Amino acid sequence: MVKFHGLMEGSLQAFISHVDGRIVFANSAAADIFGCTPSEMLELTMWDFMLPSEVPRLKAYGHARIEGDPVPERYQMQARRLDGTPMELEFLVCTEINEGQRVFHIFVQNRTNEHQAQRLLASSERKFRDLVEGSIQGLFVHRDWKIIYANAAAATIFGYDPVDFEGIDVRDLVAADEMGMVEDFRNRRIAGDASVPERYEFQGVHADGSQIWVEHFSRVVEWDEAPAVQTTIMDITQRKKIEGSLINAKDRAEHADRAKTEFLGNMSHELRTPLNAVIGFSQLIREQVMGDVSPQYVDYAASIHTSGQHLLELVNDLLDVASIESGSMVLHEEPVDLSEIARTCERMLRGRALRASLLISIERPDTPVMVIADARRLKQVFINLVGNSIKFTEQGGSVIIRVEALDDGRARMSVVDNGIGIQKEHQKSVFDAFFRVDSSFVSKREGTGLGLPLVRALADLHQAEIGLESDIGVGTTISLTFPEARVCHDSFDESDDESGI
Repeated sequence: MVKFHGLMEGSLQAFISHVDGRIVFANSAAADIFGCTPSEMLELTMWDFMLPSEVPRLKAYGHARIEGDPVPERYQMQARRLDGTPMELEFLVCTEINEGQRVFHIFVQNRTNEHQAQRLLASSERKFRDLVEGSIQGLFVHRDWKIIYANAAAATIFGYDPVDFEGIDVRDLVAADEMGMVEDFRNRRIAGDASVPERYEFQGVHADGSQIWVEHFSRVVEWDEAPAVQTTIMDITQRKKIEGSLINAKDRAEHADRAKTEFLGNMSHELRTPLNAVIGFSQLIREQVMGDVSPQYVDYAASIHTSGQHLLELVNDLLDVASIESGSMVLHEEPVDLSEIARTCERMLRGRALRASLLISIERPDTPVMVIADARRLKQVFINLVGNSIKFTEQGGSVIIRVEALDDGRARMSVVDNGIGIQKEHQKSVFDAFFRVDSSFVSKREGTGLGLPLVRALADLHQAEIGLESDIGVGTTISLTFPEARVCHDSFDESDDESGI
């Protein structure tokens, strides 16, 4: 035995010999495992290094060996280092009789790290399985179309009991008209085709025969050391129903909008003819072209003429709204001097401003500010804006039409007044059709609520940015800023301007 101990002295294999638990030999490798020196181990017993719960088992194994009873040669033991740190060891035990004593020889392997790794792996697998089994998303794995694993959510989506779901052919879960696509994607994916979409939707078949919509995500994985397809699914039947309802509602709304636009266009054309007659004949009576008329009738004719003009403006606005919404309005674009637009609007509305006791003026640079635009539509925009400023500015106020060439290459035309202003909460709504601010001052003024929506629509057609700044009791500024692409940077002589204004 002395020679044997000499061989084991320098071995990397941990080795211990004991007699009735008393350690009689321990090499350095064994001492390292137990956290002490070989000489320290010789002063202790095997039981000092075992957990108390393991000592009876270790003694029972030793007694069985002495009696010749069957006992495992290799087994796991829970031990501890000299400082008390727990370990898990594997013992390989053999015995011999030496000088009349039964000597137990133990080859020791430290399995602590391996067991910890196994426990962590088992814990991780448990957590993963708990997550998968408790998920509301369906997950199953199939090979050769047969389901070899599935969580409860997957079985529930298709209306099966989880126990019965495994073993089902995946093709039985796919609607007939979707089968070609699903088979093609599956075969290409297994073949390694990277262009196959990982996520797509298809119609599936429920256990009761009804069709459901599912969103499908799959990839090739190793399962039990062989390739398989892992599939994650979600039931999107309800979402599809909602999408269908939204699409139908959108189609109905668009149809209703087209019908409304067509109705407005048709009615506007139909109303124009009789209105022109009303306006024309009332003007004849008011001006007594056909002979003297009673003063009372002259007043009546004047009222009819004014009301007819107002109604015609409304009809024209409705017709423009219908034309813009239908996409049929076409701009007749040419180089236009914004200063000329300003002068024209000032001339046309000067009389109205004077009657309202307002001062109307123009601020413009010395050189023309030319943009590519539809001159008639720009006049329509700024007549609307200036008319609004006159309408909502009290006596003694002012209205300014301002033209600017901006440093960044853009051009801007603004209408500035010191009128009643617009409340902050209403500033986004004033460009909505038929919107009118609810106030006593506004309610006394005629209006359709179509002027500013038309301004915005015509500004959009010109790719112009519309700006609004307003404070109650201070005034309002509404501007159109034309992009640099619409600005003519070449010089123009005012005498050569043929914009047609």
